[in-house]
Amino acid sequence: MVFRTGEMDGTRRIVMHTVQEVPGQSFSESGTRQYITVHGQGTQVQSFSVTGGRTIELAIAQYWSSLGQTEVQVDITFHGINPDSRSLHLDASRLVTQVDVNAPLGNESVSPSGSFTIVRKAISPKDFKTRPLSDARDSLPGNRTIYEAELTYSFSLSKKTSVTPQPALALEDQFHESWESLIWMLYDKSKRFVASGSSGSRSTTSLAKGDYTLKFHVRNHVLKDLKKLKDMPLNLDLKLAKPVSLKFQADPDNVLTGGGGFRSGTLAKGGQRRIYIERPSSLPSEAAAGDLLIGSITYGQGNSNLLGPGKKPDGFPLSMRIPPTKSAKTKPSAAGSSKKKEEKSEAEKLAEAIRDLKVGRLAKLHGDKKTEDFDRLAKEILDANPNHLAVLIEQLKRLDGEANRKKHLDKVIAAADTVIAQVDTETLAKHYGVKLNPDDEEAKAERAKLDKKLNTLTDALYRKGRALGYLDTQLREGENADSDETKKRLKEINKQFEANFAELQKWAATAEDKFVLLHIRRENRQGRTATALKLLNEKIGRSPHDRKLQKKRIRLLGELNWDEWKAHEETWQIRRFPAKYQPF
Repeated sequence: MVFRTGEMDGTRRIVMHTVQEVPGQSFSESGTRQYITVHGQGTQVQSFSVTGGRTIELAIAQYWSSLGQTEVQVDITFHGINPDSRSLHLDASRLVTQVDVNAPLGNESVSPSGSFTIVRKAISPKDFKTRPLSDARDSLPGNRTIYEAELTYSFSLSKKTSVTPQPALALEDQFHESWESLIWMLYDKSKRFVASGSSGSRSTTSLAKGDYTLKFHVRNHVLKDLKKLKDMPLNLDLKLAKPVSLKFQADPDNVLTGGGGFRSGTLAKGGQRRIYIERPSSLPSEAAAGDLLIGSITYGQGNSNLLGPGKKPDGFPLSMRIPPTKSAKTKPSAAGSSKKKEEKSEAEKLAEAIRDLKVGRLAKLHGDKKTEDFDRLAKEILDANPNHLAVLIEQLKRLDGEANRKKHLDKVIAAADTVIAQVDTETLAKHYGVKLNPDDEEAKAERAKLDKKLNTLTDALYRKGRALGYLDTQLREGENADSDETKKRLKEINKQFEANFAELQKWAATAEDKFVLLHIRRENRQGRTATALKLLNEKIGRSPHDRKLQKKRIRLLGELNWDEWKAHEETWQIRRFPAKYQPF
C-alpha cells in the first residue's frame, strides 16, 4: 500500500486498519492496525500480510489528535509467493522437507530464508484446585454459582532470557467464549510478584536465572468442565540465545554431498518451484528432547523494483519437534591403557558393593530420630573398613546439618579434623604443582580422582572454619563471656580459625562463591567490616532469594552504625520476602 501526500504544514498521523473474515480466526489474528506519520509532499509504503481468496475491508482515517486537512492518494498492489503449506512443520526424522511454491499474481523473486528463534517447553502442573466463588462480586443471576480453578506450575531457568508464558487454554482463542478470567501471575522463588498476563496477551518478560512459580486462574459455571483442566500443560516460550538458521537446496542429493545450495531466481506468474529444506545439523543447548522449536520462514526476496519488502511480513509459521538425543558413548578407562588394574575376586567385588550400598544408606539416616541407626551402621562399616573416607564424610555432613549444627559445634570440628587427616595433602601438592598434559589420558584420569579428594579437603576445611566461627560467636554472646576461661578459649579458637583459613587458602580461592561466606566472616573478624559488606553484597547479587544473606547484611550494617541503611533494609525484607503469593 503506497500513500502519496500533497503539500501540508507540519506532519499528520494516519491510521490504517484492515480486517479479513477467516473461519477459525479472530479479527485480531486476521487483521492489522498501523499508524503512519507523513511529512509534507512525500511517499510512504506499508506492507502487510493477507489471506488469499478472502474479502478484505480497509479503513483509513486521520488520527483524532492530528489536526488539519490531509490530501492522500492511496495505491494498493497485491503480490506474493504461495507455499503449499502455510504453516510448515519440519520432521526431524527426515533429512529434508520439501515445499512447493507458486506465484499466482505476477513474477516473483524466490530466495528462501528461515530460522528458529523460540523454544517452547511444555510444563505439567504441580498443583490443581477448584473452589466455588461465594463473594457478592462473583454471584450470578438466579443464585447460580461460578467456580474457580487454579493451576500452579514451577520451572527453573539456567540463565537470563526472555520468556512468554502461555497456558494451553489461553493459547487457543476459540475457547474464550466459554471460559472466564484466563489470568496468569508469575512469582519468583521468594513469592514476589514478577509479571502477569491474560488470554491472548502474549506478553514477554525478561527473567533472570532462578526458580519461578506461575499460577493460572480460570472460571466457569460448570465444575466438571473445570476439572478437565487438571493436567493442562503450560507452554513456556524461551527466546534462543542464538537463532538456528535453515539451509535450502534445489536438489535433495546436495544434503548428503554437501554441494549446490539454492540459487535465487525469478518465478514467472503461474509458475511453480520446489524447495528442499535441510534438517538443522545442530540444535540449541536450551532445547531438550520433546521441546518445540518455533520460528518463521519466507520465500520471497527484497526487490528494488517493487515497492515494499517483496516478501511476506513476519513470514510463515515454522516449527520442529526436538528428537531424542543419541546416547553418549562411554569412553574406555584410561587407567588400563598402560597398567593393568589388579583383577579382584568375585568375593572382593561383592564385599565392596555391599559396603558401598551401606554407605549410600547412611545419607538417608541424617535425621535426629535416626541417630542410633546411623551410628550403628557407621560403626559396622568402619569396623570392617577402618577410616573409610566416605563414612567419615557422611558423619561430618550429619553433624553439620543446617538444623542442628550449632548444638554440637565441637563435634563438627572434630569430625572435620578426622576427614582432613585422611587426605594426603602431599600427594595433592605434587600433582597440582605440575601442569596437566591434555593428551595424557592416564594423567587426566588421575586428575579426576584427585579432584574428588581436593573437594573433600576444601569442604571439610570450610565446614570446620564455619563451626569455629559459630563457636566464637556463641562464647562471646554467652553468659560467661567475661570470664577468664572464656577469654582463654576465644584466643585458642582465633588461632585455630586463622590456621584453618590459611590452610584453605592453600587449596582454594576463598573469595569463590562456595567459600566466600567464610571469607566474609574473616574480614569481619579482622575489623574490615566494610570489605565484608562489599563481598556480601556481591554474594546477594548472585543469590538474591537467600533470606539468611539479607539478615547478615542487616547485622553488618548495624556493626557499622549505619542505622538508616539498617532500617531501610529491615523494611525492605517485607517486600523481598512476602509471606504468601499475591492473590488474583
